[in-house]
Amino acid sequence: MRRTIVVGCASLVTMFPSFSAPARTRASGANAEDVTWGTVWAAPLRVARQQLLLARSRVLEHRYSEAIPPLSTTAAALAFFEAEETGRYNWLGGEAGYTRQHILEYAIGIETDNDNALSKIDSWLEQVKQWNELRFWPTY
Repeated sequence: MRRTIVVGCASLVTMFPSFSAPARTRASGANAEDVTWGTVWAAPLRVARQQLLLARSRVLEHRYSEAIPPLSTTAAALAFFEAEETGRYNWLGGEAGYTRQHILEYAIGIETDNDNALSKIDSWLEQVKQWNELRFWPTY
């Protein structure tokens, strides 16, 4: 129950930009020096990639409960990306929303369902890489 609330709160915090940056950083579980919400807004894919790499390293060390905050921060960054890309010609916003929801759902149960955690994180990393390439080098 606690994990559900934490993940839910982290996703709600991203919807309200009037919250202070330190409070949002604490809510996401990240260190203040690692992620600032200005950085998330300016470069959401870079933040998503960094946080996925952090979650991946924690999964490699079998510290699954410590992978929850970086996954939540990744979902928050993808929410910014989704808002930014919705309505553009390459339709990345909808894909980002789907992936964000999938990450949030997986983060809730990662402590018990962690058999394929590494492959899921790797697939999300690849997806973020592809979005970054499409975003800056669009195909017409």
